Amino acid sequence: MKYLAAVCFGFVLAMQAASTRADDNFPSKTIRIVVSYAAGGTPDSVARIIAEQLSLKFKHSVFVENRPGANGAIASDNVANSPADGYSLLLASDGPVVIMPLLKKGIADPLKRLVPVNLTAESAFVLMARNDLEAVDLKSLLHLAKIKKLTYGSAGVGSQHHLAGELLKARGGIDLIHVPYKGAAEVLVDLMGQRLDLGFGGIPPSTPYITGGNVRPIAVTSEVRNQKIPAVPTFKELGYDGYRVVFWVGIMAPAGTPPAVIAKLNDAITIGMKTPDAKGKLEKLGVDLVNLGPTEFAKRLDLDKKMWSDLIDQTGLGQ
Repeated sequence: MKYLAAVCFGFVLAMQAASTRADDNFPSKTIRIVVSYAAGGTPDSVARIIAEQLSLKFKHSVFVENRPGANGAIASDNVANSPADGYSLLLASDGPVVIMPLLKKGIADPLKRLVPVNLTAESAFVLMARNDLEAVDLKSLLHLAKIKKLTYGSAGVGSQHHLAGELLKARGGIDLIHVPYKGAAEVLVDLMGQRLDLGFGGIPPSTPYITGGNVRPIAVTSEVRNQKIPAVPTFKELGYDGYRVVFWVGIMAPAGTPPAVIAKLNDAITIGMKTPDAKGKLEKLGVDLVNLGPTEFAKRLDLDKKMWSDLIDQTGLGQ
């Protein structure tokens, strides 16, 4: 028995040593970053900036693989079911990994199957009105909404555009008629065509229409003003402290990925995204660098989950 115990103990030590050597040698092959959005959009572009910086740091190929569909479940399931070795990563965002599991109670919770690596970047939204609406600012808008039924468009039920509107209703004590679209671009089209009263849009794609005078900006959902539209106040400035809705993207890995590998990935992303090249590309996209490591990323996930869970329970949006 003593001999068997010694053999088993030796085997465990050997396995631990082999694991440590594998972690020390990470990476030794190609890494892939799976994106739940189609190629060409802002999340895809951020993923490609991250991939480029990791490739430069690690001297190994890092490629982006687009797997859109099923509200992000296809991409997150693919990564969660991959070996927990750091070679399959997810470009996560709050919609698929935080909001959808709260809205659809029966689907698997990605936060139980994935672990945070680095919350890399974020971008706020802007509330816009059609140009001929009788309200010119948030105060007059809330007053108008209490005497007249107003419509607001979103990129679909459960999207952050949608929940930003629900949060506005809850915080402003108003009612709005939600009009879901297939995408945010259609919301802008109907705002400009004056077929829709209000809409939330991402700041980068909305900026040309705001600066061109095609729509009227009301407020931005970040805590500080956005450099692309600096004249537009924040909800916080206008008295709605805590009203904060941002679209973030970051890297997550399968649960069980060794901490040493997570640390290597986070360090590489943190350093890489601070380079002038990466920062310049993010600025052109209109997104802000965040660079939160695993611990702070996990805290952010908890805060977001509580905020959206409270709102969804309050509004009865969950299925």
